[in-house]
Amino acid sequence: MKKGGNRISGLAYTCRARPFAWAPWFDLAVKTGEMLGASAYVIGHRADRLARAGTKPSARDRREFTRMVEEKFEAAAESAAAMAPALWSLQARGAEIAARQTLAGLQAMIAVGRRGRVPRSSAAISRTAAGSRKLGSSLVQCARKGLKPVHARAVANRKRLSKRKRV
Repeated sequence: MKKGGNRISGLAYTCRARPFAWAPWFDLAVKTGEMLGASAYVIGHRADRLARAGTKPSARDRREFTRMVEEKFEAAAESAAAMAPALWSLQARGAEIAARQTLAGLQAMIAVGRRGRVPRSSAAISRTAAGSRKLGSSLVQCARKGLKPVHARAVANRKRLSKRKRV
């Protein structure tokens, strides 16, 4: 067995540079789950309140219903503002990766035409894979920025509404 290698069930493997590359995606999934759970509670609470209020809601109910609409617009605006710079960066990075892949493909076709065989371009493939990995981490950061205001409001509403008794 090579130095740094491990053995599980008779299969040798080595641990690469980024053993926890899935962690940002997992964190994003946990935050999304928290937001969805809190949203389900808040939606249930508010729907019950709408049904109970009927055609003549109290002043407290009207304030809550107005707040409900305003919060949606505010959270959407904050989310869009947080994600806009990251989306521009993602677009630029994606265009760069596409250009590199196109160039590598053209160079490979030219080399095949000259030599009559397919060249080994592991360096170009490695650069493309590294660029794609960076694009994936940028995507997670963008999603996290967009989720933050929505998550914050949903969790805060759940805490606020769960303290009050339903009337």
